[in-house]
Formats: sequence, C-alpha cells, structure tokens
Amino acid sequence: MAQMLGTQRNTVSLVANMLQKAGLIRYRRGTIDITNLEGLRESSCECYGMVQQYYDKLLNSDSFS
Repeated sequence: MAQMLGTQRNTVSLVANMLQKAGLIRYRRGTIDITNLEGLRESSCECYGMVQQYYDKLLNSDSFS
C-alpha cells in the first residue's frame, strides 16, 4: 500500500493505527476491514468527493464503447 501511495510503510501503519483507534477500520497484518464507512468518508478531505465524481464519470463514459 505504501508503494501505491508513494509513501513510507511506517506512515501507512501510523495512519492505519489512527483510523483503527477512531473505530473506522480494523487493521491487522496487511488486511484492512472498513468498520464505519460513513465515518471514514466524513473524516476524509473534500478530495474524496472529487475523486468519487471522477471515478463515476469515467465508468459511465461512452469511451469504452
């Protein structure tokens, strides 16, 4: 995951630990379970909505036809 995000492993572990303590995810040995999706969305920055809109637009585009 760190490689995908372009960051260090300890940074991913630190953030995952914070999200787990907040009750948003369960994180163990490289496995992440989302336990509170709405809370996770609320805690994210406004870029989540922008990325979601782009993703939806991309999937609904006629460029794949």
